[in-house]
Amino acid sequence: MKSHHRALIALGALVTVALICTFVWLIVLTSAKPAAEPVADGTNTPSTTKPKSAQIVFGADFSNNKGCDTHGNAGCDVFLADITLDGTVSTIKQLTSLDGSEVFPTFSTDAKTIYTNAWSTPKQANVEWIDVASGRSGVLQTGARGLAPLPDGKRAVYAPLAANSPLMMADLATPTTLANPVAITGPGDFNEPHASSLGDIVFYELFGAGKGSNTAQPEIYQLSTGKIFNLEQGGGAHCFWGFGGLAAYCNNLEIYQGIQKWSFINGVVGPAVGAVHHPKIAQAMAADADYADCKSASFAYGSFCDADHLVVTMGCGTKTTDGIATTMSKIVLLDLTQKPPTIIPLGKNLADAFGGPGGSSYTASCRMK
Repeated sequence: MKSHHRALIALGALVTVALICTFVWLIVLTSAKPAAEPVADGTNTPSTTKPKSAQIVFGADFSNNKGCDTHGNAGCDVFLADITLDGTVSTIKQLTSLDGSEVFPTFSTDAKTIYTNAWSTPKQANVEWIDVASGRSGVLQTGARGLAPLPDGKRAVYAPLAANSPLMMADLATPTTLANPVAITGPGDFNEPHASSLGDIVFYELFGAGKGSNTAQPEIYQLSTGKIFNLEQGGGAHCFWGFGGLAAYCNNLEIYQGIQKWSFINGVVGPAVGAVHHPKIAQAMAADADYADCKSASFAYGSFCDADHLVVTMGCGTKTTDGIATTMSKIVLLDLTQKPPTIIPLGKNLADAFGGPGGSSYTASCRMK
């Protein structure tokens, strides 16, 4: 009898434990959240990161369809646009509508003024200023091509148009006035000065104008010492700075088919390395169908928005009586996080947003907002 009683007690204990376990398991099941649906990139959490905002200033023929080049025989006007770094255009407005060609626009340090080359004829150019808020403009320096405001906002470097002239530095007495110019190089034929975020200047010198790009030589003026550093790369031209100001980039069609890079740290120039190859026609055409008839495509005239996004001019080479010549250009945005870089058709997007008859765009400067 006692053994039967103990068996009943044991059975009751087992039933109690089973009921408790079942109750706990039900609680777990009813409180558990359903699994998230996987998104397209294979993760379980959709990205909420918005593309970064930037602002660009550039030359384009959107309102006249006359084409764009670096001299006065085309119709480049200056445009300003707000974009995001996926190539979306938020706003766009035309700042100038002059005869000739306005190219290589750049921002002042505070982004309130834009400076640009203005070619009235193929042999005559001035540097002009444009007030962003009011749209007013005027001549800053006659007989000059290219101006680079320094990061302090108080000085600028420019290249006189006359042959055998030195590169000049002057005070920006006001955003529309230069004063106290001094030579920072010996005489030469200098082009396209660009200032880094540290104030150093990269430019290139031509030897024997008219003999081709293989006569170009890129150089750096170090602001802190006043020294000139030769990049030792014949054919390098159309130079610009990396985002952090510690590397110079130049286009080179003679030795390297694309854009090369030189580190410049504490007055030491590193060896030339390949940075961005010129695109294949299939890549250019995939980004913009207008490049379908091109025989070659090239990148030049760059400006970094941030460390991973570079705005460049993508040229279209077609056959002419003189061989292959660039007959069309549009600015594109390169996503450098991809290998090879993804080509975003920014110029096409800008032309579509503006809605004019032209589609060429050229020589952009980019800044983060």
